Amino acid sequence: MKERDDLLKELEPRLKAIVESALKNHGFTPVREKQQTILPYLDKKPHERDWILYEASCRREKIMFFKILKYAVDYLNIKHNYCGNGRPNAFIDDIIKSHCIRLYSNYSSWRCESELEFARSLGIIEQVYKRSTLLKYLKSPLVTSKLNELYKLIASPIAPIESHLLADASGIGQAYACKRWVEVRDKPEQWRYYRKLHILSGAKTKIVVSCKITEGKCHESPFLPELINERPKEFCPRYISADAGFLSKSNVKAISKAGAIAFIKPKKNVSIPSRGISSAWGSMLRLWKENQDLFAQYYHVRSNVESFFSQYKRKFGFTCRAKSPVSQENEILSKIVCHNAVILARAMVEFNLDVKFMAS
Repeated sequence: MKERDDLLKELEPRLKAIVESALKNHGFTPVREKQQTILPYLDKKPHERDWILYEASCRREKIMFFKILKYAVDYLNIKHNYCGNGRPNAFIDDIIKSHCIRLYSNYSSWRCESELEFARSLGIIEQVYKRSTLLKYLKSPLVTSKLNELYKLIASPIAPIESHLLADASGIGQAYACKRWVEVRDKPEQWRYYRKLHILSGAKTKIVVSCKITEGKCHESPFLPELINERPKEFCPRYISADAGFLSKSNVKAISKAGAIAFIKPKKNVSIPSRGISSAWGSMLRLWKENQDLFAQYYHVRSNVESFFSQYKRKFGFTCRAKSPVSQENEILSKIVCHNAVILARAMVEFNLDVKFMAS
């Protein structure tokens, strides 16, 4: 009996190999092998969230938004230039606060006056300007520069939490008649009716670290080095992920110069340099080729940036109310300020952050 059992043990691997080769020759593949290979990034885990803290942050979101907006704009210390002749200019800090409050409440310029009166009674703004004044200063390049400083200032306290940044771009319609970007992104003839928002966001909190607003027909790849260089100095990322649209040597070099590791999905026909050549481009490609499971774990974090665009468009709309290019840019930047203020308000509850511009 022992001899027979030993003989069967020796024959089992041979018989298995013969059966598998026969199945492959007839066009069949073993199903059992496919079911055993489960990639780590496809193994979905249940979403973990402290619902008590989340409920507390949602209940006080609007109050915290008002406080963060007031302290952040006051921290910029925007000077009021008035020479003493003629009608005085409006206060830019009140203009910026008014636009952010209007867009956070999702009101049009016709219906926002009551909301601004409530904000003045709380001490958030000092003066309620008319609709014509608000729309006039929405076209100002000075407002654009101050909004760029503002959303970065609000994002800077979250720097210790974020070590992984994500890059992507999406279109925002210029009129109510525009369709959603997901419906027209494969139709280049309609891109001229959209503005494109290029962002670098955090993977954990979805905070916007840097952004760039261009015409809808602009490709996202050339703007990645600019987004990386314009991020606040507090952010020192370890990893930066992006999809195949950002694949280029210059982008990988810019990520490496920032002290981070690039995870940009290569294409199938990309040529991998030999091992003797040491560069960030070659290291990324060799990691992708030799250890695809590890590469995929860091690359597929990139899907979190899609949830940012979903959150942004569901809350603030997928179109612009303004008509001129500068006004549209200022409107989108104001919405980014509102988004970052909401994220910071939640992070202050969940992570007990120390916000310097509010302490001052």
